[in-house]
Amino acid sequence: MRKTIPILMAFAFSIATLFSSAASSQVIQGKTLGEERNGSWSSYGLALSDSFNYRASTFGSDGTTLLAIDMVPGTCVGLLSMIFPYTSPLERDIPALKVLIDARIDSGEVLYLSGKFSGTMGDKFGIIWVDVTSKYFEILRMMRAGSILRVKIQHANGEYIDTVSFSLSGFTYSSNRIKKICEKAGTQSTPAPQRSEHPDPKMGDALLRQL
Repeated sequence: MRKTIPILMAFAFSIATLFSSAASSQVIQGKTLGEERNGSWSSYGLALSDSFNYRASTFGSDGTTLLAIDMVPGTCVGLLSMIFPYTSPLERDIPALKVLIDARIDSGEVLYLSGKFSGTMGDKFGIIWVDVTSKYFEILRMMRAGSILRVKIQHANGEYIDTVSFSLSGFTYSSNRIKKICEKAGTQSTPAPQRSEHPDPKMGDALLRQL
């Protein structure tokens, strides 16, 4: 049957068809501070127009998908996501969609995760946020000891979207680094910031320079 809706609105199409070659500049919006690279991973502070958080990230085997773990001062709980650029800004809003994520580290067991994707008109990149479940914490633990993470992404109805692999070289160091800085940022804030409150980016920059 002939598709009648624009490709950017049809997330059923492969994510790969939406990628741009200028991935780094598109999926990392905002100013990066105190960046340090270890293995395949980078860790840094990320200052946006209205927020500041700490991130560790690496690009996948396709060279365009970014696997990121973000921590916000006040909670410092790692939030895992996959970020990918569009070839052009979204033309309209996309309602929240559930995706299934099959994750496997090296030759270990497959862990069945889930995530959510949505979009707002004008977005230049998409984000799949991995749902926080018991398996979520298990995959984070296994990533610290593994070499390669492979993920297969599907729609809730099982329709295939894409498969990407990520190197885990440097993940443990980078995630430990941002957690240490994030927790230190929380102790230096008076009162301790809540999830919706963020310290001034200048403080985050200074904290990163101390390491």
